[in-house]
Amino acid sequence: MSSSVDIAIIVTSFNLENHIERCLTSLFNQTLDKTRYQIIVSDDCSTDQTLPLIKKLIQGQSNVMLIESAHNTGPGPARNRAFAYVDARYVVFVDGDDCLTEKALEILLATAKQTDADLIYYNYALYEIEKNEYYAKRKDLSVIAMDAAERTRQMLAADLDGSVIFSLFKWELITANQIVFPKGLHEDISFIFHASLQAKKIAKCDEAIYIKNFRRHSIINRLEEAHITGLLNAWLACWNIFQYSPLFDPTLFPSFQRGFVGCVASIIEKTQAFFPANAALRHPLYLFLSNTLAIVPANFKWDFKAVSRQDNLVRLFIDLFVRKNRSQQDTIDFEVAAKKFARLEANTFVKPVAAV
Repeated sequence: MSSSVDIAIIVTSFNLENHIERCLTSLFNQTLDKTRYQIIVSDDCSTDQTLPLIKKLIQGQSNVMLIESAHNTGPGPARNRAFAYVDARYVVFVDGDDCLTEKALEILLATAKQTDADLIYYNYALYEIEKNEYYAKRKDLSVIAMDAAERTRQMLAADLDGSVIFSLFKWELITANQIVFPKGLHEDISFIFHASLQAKKIAKCDEAIYIKNFRRHSIINRLEEAHITGLLNAWLACWNIFQYSPLFDPTLFPSFQRGFVGCVASIIEKTQAFFPANAALRHPLYLFLSNTLAIVPANFKWDFKAVSRQDNLVRLFIDLFVRKNRSQQDTIDFEVAAKKFARLEANTFVKPVAAV
């Protein structure tokens, strides 16, 4: 079936009144002719002025459509709703507080034409708003494997970026394999894993054509219980997808274990980074993480060989917190032992919390 345009850009927005104009303007100003791409904005029930602003901005833009939601469902379902309106050969995803460089679509189409790849990974720059500085960010482009089996191992081991916003997808790849976003946070990890698993050919684009705006209060720069369950469930979903794939290889389970341990370590590190001076705030998150780890498969082994700093951090967490009473004192004992792996201003409780 032929498509009307070359590329569909799916933009998700939720309460981005201070950022959505910059995002959409970058899409309107692409050097690629407007007749060759469509913009689908999926607003996830914004409660500020985002929606009125979008409606104002898209007036007169013939290649833009807006989808409104009566309920806030999260970024994954918001993207899924946009799928019904895609009429393009390729699709890219843009967060409503980020931007594309003006030649981004032109560059991606040229790469797609040259390679006929199902999936194209591209570079991005991180823009730190407070400092007004840009940083070349993506570090995995040079190591992404062309071989599907090795690339799967890399993804299971968390050696590759798990974000969908830094990739171009053939629309046929998504539809033919019925790839959709799950609910919850970190929804893109299982999506891009599934796409990579099914892609017959991939390519890379070294140019930083996506601008990722760093906002300290954005959904990805917070740590709550939903972030913990979302990340761990996403990694388990990858293994489940792999198990039902014709490419399934049980010998890659240790790579999955390595990736899962990395996820646990990142949660511990974020807990310590977000609340470096107050163990009273860290302790409930440690408790929640410990309880959530009950979801791991029965054959998951915590007696892995500790090689990296993150390995050692997780090993100490399992031995000194999870396998103990998980009390406030166990939090202190764990953090004292893990001091060389963490950046904490205090491992004592600043204010009393309820006993566990």
